[in-house]
Amino acid sequence: MTQGTTPIERASAHLPVRTLRVEVIEGPDAGKSAVAESETFVVGTAEDNDLVLSDP
Repeated sequence: MTQGTTPIERASAHLPVRTLRVEVIEGPDAGKSAVAESETFVVGTAEDNDLVLSDP
């Protein structure tokens, strides 16, 4: 696994999702998780993100 930002291509169509759960599986934040409660889900180091990660 490499470090850095991984761009994700946008899908041409939207798929409805009832629940989205994101879990960190490696690194200093392993075990952290969050559930999406809206149409957008933001991951990063800012305190107002949905899933706040540390920046070692």
